[in-house]
Amino acid sequence: MQDISIETLASFAREIAGRRLILSATFVNVTPWWGGGPFTDTILCLDRECNQLDYALPNSETVKGLLRWVLRTLYASIEGADYTSIEEKYVAPLLGSTSSESKVHVMVESKIRCEKPYYASYSTLKQLVKCYVGGENITRAEATNLLTSFELVGHVLLRGQNPDNANSYFLTGRIEEIRRRVEEAKKLYNCIKRFGLQEAEEFAKLFTIPRFRLISMKVTSREVFPQGDSVDINYFVKLLFSLQPLRPGCVETRVDVYWSPRSLALEGDDGRH
Repeated sequence: MQDISIETLASFAREIAGRRLILSATFVNVTPWWGGGPFTDTILCLDRECNQLDYALPNSETVKGLLRWVLRTLYASIEGADYTSIEEKYVAPLLGSTSSESKVHVMVESKIRCEKPYYASYSTLKQLVKCYVGGENITRAEATNLLTSFELVGHVLLRGQNPDNANSYFLTGRIEEIRRRVEEAKKLYNCIKRFGLQEAEEFAKLFTIPRFRLISMKVTSREVFPQGDSVDINYFVKLLFSLQPLRPGCVETRVDVYWSPRSLALEGDDGRH
């Protein structure tokens, strides 16, 4: 079977859309890009060492979903109506629903425009986790302590303080527990310093973002540690690496919006009656 290029498919889609282009715009992310939904991965490793990668980039469904949200919010703020009535009155007639066809076709082409769109490479995280754990496997307890240490180090770095200084950490609770958590955090930072891993510091700062801290808990779940025992560090690091968003300025998305030829035909028929 003959291969069909993306350009050929795009050209064919434009023909179907009748070339009734109503909007064409190119966007570049100015904040970290979180792809794949709230609890799925932005980065997909295609080999054991994550040398080949794929990314969850914006697509037509992403853009149409965002457009729906914008329209609902805009009309609701103007009319003071609830989202359900706004959806039925304005959004569904334009973007379609389970019982009606969309009047617009959205074509989206996204690409990576940075050589390294991630915050920390797989090899960097692998070095770091091995240094922290001191072996080839990691237990669930060690993984939990690692995530907490990343968060503590990240907050200290954001405040511009010295992670080597125990007084840089503001913690509450029992003295013994505070000391243990501080020592774990200092151990992680010593690993960062040992390898001179600047990008590891940037990765640690991600843990100060509530969304990232929440999704990071995925790597300590029972699905990852089904028997409560240890898992291979390579497997664990791959999961951790895949969670991070893409850097600002690294995702370019072109959006073309076409008016449906069918809608134009129906409007023409209405005008003749």
